Amino acid sequence: MTEPKRRELSIILPRYQEDYAVIERSLRRIEALFNRETCEVLVVNDGGSAGDIARARQVFPDVTFLENGRNFGKGKSIANGVDRASGDFVFYSDIDLPADLDGLPQLIQQMKRDRHEMAIGTRRKRGTLKSNPYRAATSKAFLFLFNTLIASDVKDSQCPFKLMERGYAKFLFQRMSSTRYAFDAELIHMAKLQGQSILQVDIPWSDTRAPWGLAKTSAVFGEMLADLVRIRLYWLSRRGLLQRRTQTSGQLPSLAQRSPG
Repeated sequence: MTEPKRRELSIILPRYQEDYAVIERSLRRIEALFNRETCEVLVVNDGGSAGDIARARQVFPDVTFLENGRNFGKGKSIANGVDRASGDFVFYSDIDLPADLDGLPQLIQQMKRDRHEMAIGTRRKRGTLKSNPYRAATSKAFLFLFNTLIASDVKDSQCPFKLMERGYAKFLFQRMSSTRYAFDAELIHMAKLQGQSILQVDIPWSDTRAPWGLAKTSAVFGEMLADLVRIRLYWLSRRGLLQRRTQTSGQLPSLAQRSPG
């Protein structure tokens, strides 16, 4: 009896309100790039419509579809996927895959060779800017404040392109406190507190962000700033939680398993 090939990669895609066409297009892209025997895909439905997910289950039986039950936020969705991931490396992005994935296999090899546990993308714009000037401006402002308060040298904290060694991903997500927009910033902060060397890579990226109005852009920016300050204060007295241990599984409930509030 032939043993199944070891899975090298788990791809996690959080889905909120995107329709079936977006889901199908992204899963077709992944099918064309990766061998399903060595790559698993997990789509986490964050309170979106059940009909599109039911249709996708029928068309893509090899994809794992997970349910949050209701809308908890992108951070909780990714944590749910990480909790179930079985690949040696865990990658997450947005459901519409705005980043180019062609270089992922080479990036995995580089991480193995150089012993990196986390790689983050830096967006190199491809095509036209679809988000409004308010959103572009607040993104730059958030990065400036993030580097001032926390990281100091990160080129792009919110890029939807993150790759981590599975054990390290589980370690971080078990301890992460954020569930919504600023969870990427907290993951980077946690890695920095450990003295981790984060691999930053330029990636081609298409701007698929929704053209939010001024009111929503301002509200989200305010929420992210409040969460950034909370993250900074939260970890001032909790650095001991980031001490590495030989065995990380079973020590803490993952964010995916914690009850809200």
